Amino acid sequence: MPRFWVLRRLKPDQAMTMGELQRRMLLAPATITGLVDALVKRGLVSRRRDEEDRRLVLLQLTPAGKELVDEVLEYRASVLQSALDGQDVDAKLFIAYLDKIFQNLHKPNS
Repeated sequence: MPRFWVLRRLKPDQAMTMGELQRRMLLAPATITGLVDALVKRGLVSRRRDEEDRRLVLLQLTPAGKELVDEVLEYRASVLQSALDGQDVDAKLFIAYLDKIFQNLHKPNS
């Protein structure tokens, strides 16, 4: 699950620094590094140095990573739709609401 959480926070069209990912996930830097290493090895995440500031490591979701995230979310929606047992509820919209609630619960206090 933690690897999937990393994948969900990354975007294919927008890079995120390792530090930003670590802050958003509230995990130790070493933990994030291990998770990202495994995802890079599987070709789901790309990692590169920032051209302007070589100290920064930038992460992006690869097309394969996006495809995996989409498949998992589609499967999750179908399982939820099945669990709703024919109720007139848009499972994808419901999941989006649950994701938003989860993100808000895990935001650092301002």
